[in-house]
Amino acid sequence: MNFVNHLFSPSGFMPHGYCYLWRPDLISLHVVSDSLIALAYFSIPVTLAYFIRKRKDVPFNWMFALFGVFILACGATHLMEVWTLWHATYWLSGYVKLVTALASVPTAILLVGLMPHALALPSPEAMRMEIAERKRAQDALLTAKNELELRVRERTAQLVRTNEDLVAVVAQRERADQELRLSEERFRLLVERVEDYAILMLDPSGHVTSWNVGAERIKGYRADEIIGKHYSCFYTEEDVNLHKPEMALQAASVLGRFADEGWRVRKDGSRFWANAVITAMRDSEDQLIGFSKITHDLTERKRAAEALETTRAEMAHMARVMTMGEIAASIAHEVNQPLTAVVANANACSRLLAGNSPDLDDVREAVADIAEAGTRAGAIISRIRALVKKDMPEKTKLDINDVVQEVLPLTSGELAKHRVSVQTELFPSLPQVLGDRVQLQQVILNLMMNAIEAMTSIMDRPRVLLLRTQVQESDRLSVAVQDSGAGLEPGNTARIFDTFFTTKSNGMGMGLSISRSIIETHGGRLWAEPNDGPGATFQFILPAYPRSTA
Repeated sequence: MNFVNHLFSPSGFMPHGYCYLWRPDLISLHVVSDSLIALAYFSIPVTLAYFIRKRKDVPFNWMFALFGVFILACGATHLMEVWTLWHATYWLSGYVKLVTALASVPTAILLVGLMPHALALPSPEAMRMEIAERKRAQDALLTAKNELELRVRERTAQLVRTNEDLVAVVAQRERADQELRLSEERFRLLVERVEDYAILMLDPSGHVTSWNVGAERIKGYRADEIIGKHYSCFYTEEDVNLHKPEMALQAASVLGRFADEGWRVRKDGSRFWANAVITAMRDSEDQLIGFSKITHDLTERKRAAEALETTRAEMAHMARVMTMGEIAASIAHEVNQPLTAVVANANACSRLLAGNSPDLDDVREAVADIAEAGTRAGAIISRIRALVKKDMPEKTKLDINDVVQEVLPLTSGELAKHRVSVQTELFPSLPQVLGDRVQLQQVILNLMMNAIEAMTSIMDRPRVLLLRTQVQESDRLSVAVQDSGAGLEPGNTARIFDTFFTTKSNGMGMGLSISRSIIETHGGRLWAEPNDGPGATFQFILPAYPRSTA
């Protein structure tokens, strides 16, 4: 209420008429002018409101409303000019002007933004051209309609023919679908009745969704017991802890197929050796929808392979024993030499110590010789014991040059007996191999004994046995045993590695066959070839053990 009183209070101001000195002619001029302007301003919003109400289709009609408010406020300011001639309510006049400003500023801003759209409105000439264009378009549309009706009639006739063809195609597809369903049913029955293979389906997370008779026979689960469970229950606890089931599914999803062999677990907890193939299944959009898994029980084959490996080991042991028997006299000579040195040095020590003032330096030298000779004899006996001992193969990282050096003392007696000289060309810093030391010693010993025997009949030239090791490319190495003997008969080259084939009068034909088998189980190859000169070369290659990159 105080605010209203304040608006209509003169607040000590003088009416505006005092500024005009109350001259009647000047006051009349301002009163008439401001009154007419106010009257005009008040009539314009009414006209605009009527226009907006009648022409709601006109674009930007909200701008007309803003103009009406703005003009109405302007008329009020002129009306206040008349009022303040006699009444000094300038606060009321100021607030009326403030309202006018609040209406005018947004109107001006919006008008600037509206201007591009207003300028884009077509002119009367453009409207006439658009009407003419629309008439032409209407005529063209009528022509197109007539043409379309004609085409529709033609297409209708064509559709009738196509429909007849489609009915025939549908009938043909129904027959094909029926044949496909029958084929799928036959395939399903075939899969379900296969007993030698476990065939099952997995969802993308590895849960069993289908189960056949073979799976029930091999793994022991009935379909209602296993469907819905994760297939990791077929793996051993060790493999589950190593996340092998998850890694197998991941590999199959990336590569499309994953094959593996290993121990699996039946329902009753028993283990069986299985070959499993997991194949990823994808839809037409290449989205993974599951896996198929085929498992074959290879337990009997595994046992047969282990039995074969045991038989091979026993045959290799028998061949080693036979070879050691053949060179027993030479080995006895090799052992006898250090033992003779031990006895001689022991007697020398006794004589030295029996004197009144023994020379302790000579005694120490004799004792050192005894220790050296004993160590040498012990090393020879250890090598013989390793070759004769019946153990299963155990592969470790080996230096093949060391293996060759360990075999040489075992053949020194035979070499001296048959007057054969040995030459070695051992490649320095050979990469290591993964192998069984005894078996590789057996192969080299067998090849050396064959080479010595091949040179026993040679009288017209030196008997030379060459042992050579080399690097083959970057991932293989070779060992060659070359003799200067009678060489290979052309007809026997392809047969000398056959079991029980021999050219010796007292041979059994097992040494080379076992040697080849040993090399092949080490991932290598053994072969023979004639030399450019006299004699032959027996050579084998082995894969090198990968060097550490750390």
